Amino acid sequence: MDCNLEYPSESPDISALSEDKFLLKLNNFPQTDGCSPVKYLQSSFTDCSERSQRRYIQKAKDCVDLVLSTICPGEGDLLAEVLFPSTNDQKNQMIAADPLLIALTDSFNKAETWTLRQQLLSIISKDKSFDEVSMLIPGLTRYRYYMSRHHEESEGCGMPILVKDTKRQRIE
Repeated sequence: MDCNLEYPSESPDISALSEDKFLLKLNNFPQTDGCSPVKYLQSSFTDCSERSQRRYIQKAKDCVDLVLSTICPGEGDLLAEVLFPSTNDQKNQMIAADPLLIALTDSFNKAETWTLRQQLLSIISKDKSFDEVSMLIPGLTRYRYYMSRHHEESEGCGMPILVKDTKRQRIE
């Protein structure tokens, strides 16, 4: 397969550009496709809030997708699959390594009550990060993940959840 590469006649030396000029040139590319401009982080990425991190991750994904679709028009997704290993491959490797994990995940998906799901999730999430567990259980929220971790620490891994009946008393 022949791939014709076109080089611009005049390419700027990136090392000679100041940060502001570099950011301006960087923002010119995504804006041609209607993407919002990129902004510099005021602090370290790890020091940013979770929401800011998600926003910057999404912005980076959008920019990478735009670059890949520009390099290979119409086949950007194929190029992305080659460059970045699929999360499905990671999920399949994780499941293949632990057959008990398959049974727990299936039981979690078939459970009808949140209390049973929380028990199962406390077992699944015992030694796994949120990202690993969310690959196994799509749609899992951070709240449910951390509630199951809290349950595992306070009550024990897979222990039943005590439901207290609170009854109202009439004061006369």
